[in-house]
Amino acid sequence: MSKCMKELAVEAKKRLKGGYWTNYLERRDEDMDQARRCGVSEDYVARAFRGRAKEELILRKKDDGRERDLYEKVKAMLDCDEIVLDPIGRLIDEGRIEGATEGEIERYILELSGAYVKIKRKIREEEEYNRLISG
Repeated sequence: MSKCMKELAVEAKKRLKGGYWTNYLERRDEDMDQARRCGVSEDYVARAFRGRAKEELILRKKDDGRERDLYEKVKAMLDCDEIVLDPIGRLIDEGRIEGATEGEIERYILELSGAYVKIKRKIREEEEYNRLISG
């Protein structure tokens, strides 16, 4: 078995032993019950949970802390009362820009703007989901 396959197997075993999937099913079932009471489609809840599980597992795999930090910064910007006119400018890590070539800076800003759009969409979907489930 390759090293990568062994690492994946170890992670899967940890999730099983740690009760990840049991907790996942309990949370999903609670939200399904709430959805039924509020008249929200159960398929919507199931799709949302599948999407969250995929994202969580992918994030765990490649998480070096940056993605989670970026998520928290974007969430804070969206939650604040002020209108943010330069979201990308606020997210830029000056340490990564310093000493970089023009091409590297452009690539970084493009990657950052793509991540911002993706995270913003995810946050809006979560808010919509919570709004629908809570009635």
